[in-house]
This record gives sequence, structure tokens and C-alpha cells, in this order.
Amino acid sequence: MAHGTVAVIRMPRLASVTRHGPLLSCVLVLALSAQPHGLRAQTSSTSAAATTSCLMSIPADSMVPVLVYVAADSMVAVAPDHRTSGAMANVSVLVQAVAEQVRGMLGARGDTLPAGSSALDWQSLDRPITVTAWRDGRMMSRPQQDTGDTKGSALLSRAFAAALAAGAGFVWPDSTLDSLKFNLSLMAPVVRRSHQLEPLLKPIQIPALTLAVPWEEPVLVRTTVQPKYPWSTESARATAKIFLQFVVDTLGHADPSSIHDIWYSSKPRLTGRLGEFYTEFVNAARTALVRWTFFPARVGGCLAATVVEQEFIYKEPASVAPASGIIVHFDPRK
Repeated sequence: MAHGTVAVIRMPRLASVTRHGPLLSCVLVLALSAQPHGLRAQTSSTSAAATTSCLMSIPADSMVPVLVYVAADSMVAVAPDHRTSGAMANVSVLVQAVAEQVRGMLGARGDTLPAGSSALDWQSLDRPITVTAWRDGRMMSRPQQDTGDTKGSALLSRAFAAALAAGAGFVWPDSTLDSLKFNLSLMAPVVRRSHQLEPLLKPIQIPALTLAVPWEEPVLVRTTVQPKYPWSTESARATAKIFLQFVVDTLGHADPSSIHDIWYSSKPRLTGRLGEFYTEFVNAARTALVRWTFFPARVGGCLAATVVEQEFIYKEPASVAPASGIIVHFDPRK
């Protein structure tokens, strides 16, 4: 995750791009940063400073008051048993308790949601804390390693501790799990330039406060270059789905130094021939990606360097029988 002024933004899938050859489709924009790590050489320190200054002084007419929620998602089993559905009801109760503590810390009265402007700003949102629960009843939280601590995650951490002190607990699900993890975030809906809101679609979300946030325009693909199907993988009839993450800078280019594949640390890397195929697919996608151009993201009128993910799907030519190929497949969302 980039350092500097950071706020998470959630944007819809970019338009799919289809050419002769593999299918390319874009997935979710993850985060924006005024000073992302390793911007392209054309993005000078002066322009980075100008972007930061712009984000710090977004005019009032570009800000829209919205509800901010305590949201939970991304439940991950730590033990081999991955049955976690029975825990969702308990997580919902915990989220409700944390939201109540947040409201109380911000001076809520009755059923009125408090304004968060005295303690938070829009750049403090969407910075999760990770909660770990154990079968023996222990629970703990910490800021996610890739986002660090912010006003938002610090407030969530205090509210989580206060909820536990007030008696909030976790009834262990009917499962052989030893422990599990889930993320808690303060999240606001995305506001478009027309001031139309895109509602959150999280499994669990409880209103906690109100806050003004800027409208956003997502990164959009402008021009593409089709990745070349690697010769050795094509001759072996291999197929693959890969995901690359990279920074789209304020000039509308993918920063080459930021491009990397997404691979969950909990899954072993491919080795041997399959690993070679996977590396060739990644390199082919990287080579094409640096020649793409984008319309950069805007936040409240400010150009913003943005971290995005791009899915690349390599399919066999139509003349090749699907069942005859080697499948090199990895989907980090499964």
C-alpha cells in the first residue's frame, strides 16, 4: 500500500475490453493515494505536491454528507476447516456493539447519528482493522499491515475494546475451527459527480455516524494493447486467469515499478512447469499493460493516483479442444 494521504475508494468494474485473443476485464479499484509509491518519472514531486494540496482543499460544493457504517467482511478461517457461515450471526452482533460504541464516543444523543467531522475526515475511512477470534473466547484487533493506523482505524480499535469491556462476546460456531479472522471498517457509499450515491453492499453494515465525503470519478481504460499469448504456453494449450495490481498515475499511465501479481500468502506458489507457465502469463500481461492508457481518477475535482486491479484471462484458441489443455488457474477471490 502506498504511503501518504490515503483514502479507500470502491469503484465499479471498468468496461470489459475484448479483442482477438484473451479476454480482459477490470475489477475493483482498491485505494487512492496522493503520493503513491513509485510514481512514473513523468510525475514530478511538484505535481505530486499539487495533487496533495488539491485533495486537502476540496471545495464545499464537492462534498456530500452521507451515512458512514461500521462494516464487516472478508471472513477467513485460520484452521483447515473453512466453514465460517455459522459465525456471521455472531459477527453481526459484535458489529452492532462496535457501532454503538462509536456513536457514544462521538457524542450521540438518542437515536440521532452523530457528526463525525470533529474526530474524522473522509481520508480516515476504509482503513480496516483485522479482528481475530479464538475458540477459547479470546478476541483481539490490529490495524491491517498494509494500511497502518489512522484516525478511523484508531477509533474502531477503541470502540472494539470498549465493546468487549461492555460484555460483547463471540459464540463459537458449530465447527472444528480453532480461530477465524474478519475485517471491520468505517465505510461510506461512493458519491458520483452527479451526487448520486452507490450504496454499500457489505454482508454486515451498521450506521454509525454522518460525514461529508467528496464525489469520485473512477479510473477508466482509454486504450489497450492485447497481451501476446506466450508461445510455450500456447503450444502446451495452457489457460490461466491472473490478477495484476498497479498504480494508475495522474497522467493516465500504469507505473511499471508498481505492477505485481496478486497471490494470497495462504496459497502455495505454483512450481515446476506450471509455475513457469504462470510467470510467462504474468510477464506477457505486464508487457502489454505498460502500453495501456487510462483516464485517471478524480476525487472532488482533483486528479488522484490510484491503485487498481486488472484481471487477465488467457483462453485457448477456438480451434483447440478445451479438454486438451493444461490449466494454470488462480483466482485470489476463491
